[in-house]
Amino acid sequence: MHRFLYLAQRRPDLNFAEFQQRWRAHAQLAATCPDVLAEIRGYRQWQVIEPEADGVVGVAETRCADAAAVYRMLECAGTRLVLQLDERRFLAVPCREAGLVADERMLGTVSDAGTTGTVLKAGGFGCLWLAPRLAPARGATEAAVSAALEKRIEQLQALLPAATDDPDLQLSLGRRDAADEPAAFDALLFARFNDGALAKAVATAWRLAAQPREKVFHLQCSARETTHSEMPR
Repeated sequence: MHRFLYLAQRRPDLNFAEFQQRWRAHAQLAATCPDVLAEIRGYRQWQVIEPEADGVVGVAETRCADAAAVYRMLECAGTRLVLQLDERRFLAVPCREAGLVADERMLGTVSDAGTTGTVLKAGGFGCLWLAPRLAPARGATEAAVSAALEKRIEQLQALLPAATDDPDLQLSLGRRDAADEPAAFDALLFARFNDGALAKAVATAWRLAAQPREKVFHLQCSARETTHSEMPR
């Protein structure tokens, strides 16, 4: 499974209510584009619980079967001629410049952190960590850059047991697809919870440990997700 995830930054001339209305309408507009829907296996909008954090008020994730399906979705006529035009009505930064195409690998739960392929019911609260896409240091090999990122991810995972003992935690790791040249980020960790307090505890721990240009968001799933925006296929 792959996903396209982007940070939704509100246009400064809109208040929060206006932004939310236009963002919801954008999701409904996507449902009128058959070529977009043909590639999507799930879609969800998240609200940043601390609004205006770093100028970001929401996060959207679109899940597709593989990377090829993500690119077909991003490049089809419905996206280019309908959705990208509509983005200008509410986003300060276009979707493509504020997100990444990434794989999705389940890391399991706090009590089973090494398990892959774990399938859990997605919670209504989340904590998202994003690693910035940085130019490699002079002389650094691709293997060294990858190893450094892996070590950073392990450090963040090590903070989980101290912050939460939630047995229903769903944790996934995503790495930027090699073909995603516009991506602003290199990797993500996405933890989902059924308890907002636990999500906040992890967000706080990750934020305190964050390095320069890393981003951490405490999220809550939009109330309408179960009826409108969540479209598993």
